[in-house]
Amino acid sequence: SPIRLAVREATGERREFWVPRERPDGELLAFVGLPPQRATFQAWTLVHDGMKLGAIRFSPWLPQLVARIDSAVDRMRGVDAMIVDLRGNPGGAALMASGVAGHFTRDTLTLVTMLARGSTLRYVANPRRVNPALQRVEPFAGPLVLLVDAGTASTSEFFAGGLQAAKRAVVVGDTTAGMALPALTAALPFGDRLMHAIADARLPTGTALDGRGVIPDVVVTIDRRRLAMGQDPEFLVAAIVAASRARMARGPAPTAPPAPPTARPVPPATSRTGPG
Repeated sequence: SPIRLAVREATGERREFWVPRERPDGELLAFVGLPPQRATFQAWTLVHDGMKLGAIRFSPWLPQLVARIDSAVDRMRGVDAMIVDLRGNPGGAALMASGVAGHFTRDTLTLVTMLARGSTLRYVANPRRVNPALQRVEPFAGPLVLLVDAGTASTSEFFAGGLQAAKRAVVVGDTTAGMALPALTAALPFGDRLMHAIADARLPTGTALDGRGVIPDVVVTIDRRRLAMGQDPEFLVAAIVAASRARMARGPAPTAPPAPPTARPVPPATSRTGPG
C-alpha cells in the first residue's frame, strides 16, 4: 500500500509524494527471543587519497553474520586502514562485540563492564590470531574508523565506545542513541515477549553509555544539499580520516640520499718559458 510523505527539497521547497511500500532489503534471520529480523551485510575496498581502505557495513548483530565478518576482515588484512559502518545498527547479540573487536586489537582489552544486581560481567576482546582457514595471522593493526549515528544503539555502542575508550578507533558521525542496557527476554502466557534490562553498562573509564551514548571524535552533521546530490557526507569524512591516519602511520616518504660532491679535476701545473 502507498504512504504519503512530505519532504523538503535542498532548496527549502516543501513537496508531497505518494510512495509505494516495499519489502525492506536484507535477509530474514531469526534470533533467540526476538522475531525474525532483516539482516544486511556489505564489504568492499576503495582508494582515497592514494590509500587503500577496507569498509564493512552490517546490521544488526546476529550470529549468522559472524562468518561473513570474519572472512571480510581476513580478505582485507592488507589495506592501509579500515572503516566499520555502524549507522542504523540497533544492536543484537552483545557477545559478538567482543569477538569482532578481537580482529582489531593486539592486546586483550575490556570493552564494557556490566554491573548487575549482585554480579559483574566484563566483555573482553581477545586478539584473533587464527583466520577462518585456521591459519596463523595477526589482528589488523592499521588505523580503524567507526562510523555511527543516532540509530547506532546497544551492542554497536558497546563496540564503538569500548574501542574509542581504548584509543584503538576513531569514531566519526553523530552521537549514538544512548540505548545501551543489556537485556533478556521472557515469554508471556499469550505468546508475547517482555524485554527487560538486567544490568548497567559502563566503559572502562567508568562512564555510563545509557542515556549518554558514544560521542564521536569527529562530528559530522547531515547536509541536505549534499544528500540531494546523492553524496554520503558521513562516509566521505570517515574515508578522509582513515586515509589521513594511514598516511601518518606510514610516515614521511623516504628521501633520496644526497648525491656525493663531484670531484673537480685539478688542472696540471704549467710552466712558462721565454722572456718574461
